[in-house]
Amino acid sequence: MKNCFNPFTYVLFLFMGCFFAGNQLMVHYVSASFGATEIQLSMIISALYVGSMLMVLLLGELSERIGKRFGVIIAAISYSIGALFIALSGNLKMSVLSFFLFGCGSGGLEGVMFSLIGDYNGEETNKHMNLTQAVFSIGAVFGPIVIDRLLTVVSYKVVYSVMWLFMGILAIVFLCSRSIDSFSVKSSKGASGGLTIFKLARNPAMFLYMLILMIAIGCETAVTYWLVNYFDLLGAVSLGAFGLSLYWFASIPGRVLGSRIYNQSNFLKLCFLLCSVGIIVLLVLPSPLLKLFGVLIIGIALAPVYPSISTLGGRLFPKNSAAAFSLMVFSCGLGGTIAQPIIGAVSRAASITVVYTAISVIMVILAGLVVLGGKASRHNTIGEEQKTER
Repeated sequence: MKNCFNPFTYVLFLFMGCFFAGNQLMVHYVSASFGATEIQLSMIISALYVGSMLMVLLLGELSERIGKRFGVIIAAISYSIGALFIALSGNLKMSVLSFFLFGCGSGGLEGVMFSLIGDYNGEETNKHMNLTQAVFSIGAVFGPIVIDRLLTVVSYKVVYSVMWLFMGILAIVFLCSRSIDSFSVKSSKGASGGLTIFKLARNPAMFLYMLILMIAIGCETAVTYWLVNYFDLLGAVSLGAFGLSLYWFASIPGRVLGSRIYNQSNFLKLCFLLCSVGIIVLLVLPSPLLKLFGVLIIGIALAPVYPSISTLGGRLFPKNSAAAFSLMVFSCGLGGTIAQPIIGAVSRAASITVVYTAISVIMVILAGLVVLGGKASRHNTIGEEQKTER
């Protein structure tokens, strides 16, 4: 494992992308099998997000104490059990609990894996973070297509059973791969001195990066989850579904490009400004078909944001990277969760067009916050160097 860790992560994130997007499709099959209402469907999705946010913080803290390899094992087991329970569930309440466990596994696994990628690659972390997210996007594009074909001949329970088997094998692989411990950075604090995540979150640079990521991902969910609604208002609902696929396709070259950039702060500033332009293009072009060009720009611009901001936050505390990356993943989930009711309320009171207009302005603000985050990060680095010298 030590000699082929990066190729291994590419394969793992490819399947994680398939499972992530495939689950977005299959959750509707699960709810339909129980005759769930829209409110009950929202409960299932909320359980998934709540599990992800809680577990990523818990596992980030726990991994600092017991080791990141065991953190991955715990996350993979939770992922596997959640998938198995979804397949075996016979009622809605059981399904909600199952999706909670499923979310715990998916969120926790991503957070600890990000930390291990950082430990293994050092200064090359941003490159491999973006590349793993690029292959994640590939899985997210093709996963639903493959799963949709499978669901014509087998039940959704069979697909969740495949997830159960895959994650169970992953847990066994990490249990046997002790060589991972040789490059996994150990916490400098140990178990004493209080919770690491709270200490890290109070750092000004970390707080800024968490805030930026939370807002950015909240805005991204407005694009991805409400794009179909926007095109429906234009009388071209089929283009909305195509636009969503186009967005994921655009994220692939966007993340590959992000892997080649050294100065991430300046690059992210341009990404946010480009996203603002993309939103404006989406809103002002006259025909629905031409508006897809705006979706393409937005997809390319936002693609590097999650991996690059996560890398910047994780690098602030290389000796506590499990907790640092977990805070990044937590911010992502929190942004997506908080954004949905806000977007829903504004779109009902006005329209989704108003939401998109506001996002174009927010992107400009985020470009400024990235500059502040870069300055706070440099100040943090100088402070850490002075502590080391003492």
